Amino acid sequence: HRDLHSFPTRRSSDLAKIADIPSRLSEYDSLIIWGAGTAASIIIPMIQEKVAFIVDNDPKKWESTIASIPIRPLDTLQSFTSNPILVTILFRKQTLYDSIPIDVHPRLVFLEDILQ
Repeated sequence: HRDLHSFPTRRSSDLAKIADIPSRLSEYDSLIIWGAGTAASIIIPMIQEKVAFIVDNDPKKWESTIASIPIRPLDTLQSFTSNPILVTILFRKQTLYDSIPIDVHPRLVFLEDILQ
C-alpha cells in the first residue's frame, strides 16, 4: 500500500534538489559530462557555462550536441586529465567505476549523489 499523501511532498523535494544542482556544482569551473541521455538533457541547460563537453559510449550520439555542447567518445577523457566529470548516468555507479581506469575515479562526481 502506497502512502499517496507523501507523494506530492516527495516530488516537491525532488524538484527542489534538481533546482539546487547549479549551486551544488558551484565549486567547479569546468566540467565534463558523462552520459548524453535524459538526465544530461535536463541538467546541462542549468550549468551550460561550466560544461566543456559531453562524453558517451553510444557512437550514434558522437558529433551531435546537447544545448550546443559537443558529444564525444568516452576515450576523449584520456586527453583531459584535470576536469571533474559529472556522471549523469543514474543507478549504475559500480558498473561505471569498474569500466574506467582507476586514475579517473577521483575526478568523478555522480549526479545520483547530488540528488540524495
